[in-house]
Amino acid sequence: MNQELLTIIDNGLTVSLWVFLGALVLFLLVSRSRLVRHAIKEEDSPKVEKLNPAFNQPRIAIRSVSASLALAILVLVIYLFGPIPGINNLVNSRSWQLTPLRVTAISWDRVYEGFTMEGEVWNQTEEDMEGITAVISIVGSYEELLDSLEIPLKPGILKAGEPAAFEVSYMKNSPFIEGYRLGFIDKEGKPLRHTAGFDK
Repeated sequence: MNQELLTIIDNGLTVSLWVFLGALVLFLLVSRSRLVRHAIKEEDSPKVEKLNPAFNQPRIAIRSVSASLALAILVLVIYLFGPIPGINNLVNSRSWQLTPLRVTAISWDRVYEGFTMEGEVWNQTEEDMEGITAVISIVGSYEELLDSLEIPLKPGILKAGEPAAFEVSYMKNSPFIEGYRLGFIDKEGKPLRHTAGFDK
């Protein structure tokens, strides 16, 4: 999942959690205060026991938790999807909106000599893209760069809303390989942003 998306969701959950806790405390205090006032007014009434906070704690707790949870969910939805100026969310984030490529499938097989990899990437823009190249950086045990491969996507012209594929068989430096990093460049060699996973 896109790191920026994870950050946005994490910030939204943090804000909604604080809203939930604050609202819960506020609702509990207000509910108890109202019950105490009613109990004092009705102290000679047969309802006095019902109005006593000691006999209404479960009801107070359930109502307060429900109201606080509903408010927290509302805040989360507004935070994530509301066009609020100054907040980096799913609506306002330009980098999330403008990510041109999405990796929809990737598989690899580690063999004694090295590894093989196949992947699929989707053009999220409304324009055709030409000359896109997958850049696979081979990383060693100490995070050092061992090698770098440039694999052209097939087909060469990636049409809008269409997928393209890449595959590689790497048979070098096998004992030292720790992993890989995947990136993409355009026909001019400029990096292209990408995200991982399937669209809605």
